[in-house]
Amino acid sequence: MSRVETVICEILEEYDCTVTTINESLRLSEDLGIDSIKKVQIICEIEKKLLIEFSLEDLHPNNFKTVGDLFKIVNKYNGS
Repeated sequence: MSRVETVICEILEEYDCTVTTINESLRLSEDLGIDSIKKVQIICEIEKKLLIEFSLEDLHPNNFKTVGDLFKIVNKYNGS
């Protein structure tokens, strides 16, 4: 598991989204029960822990539907 994946998994666990196996197709809302407020909090935590800042264009809700979407958007900023 990459550092990005590890950090995202740790953040998801902090928000009671414990999953035994990380699957990129897991939907944040439907499968993990993450509402829009929690999504914002998770995004802020990702920025803080990985020292990145998302552009306003990338903060569109459609960019954060699945765990895989989180990995993809963070890797865009993390240079992975």
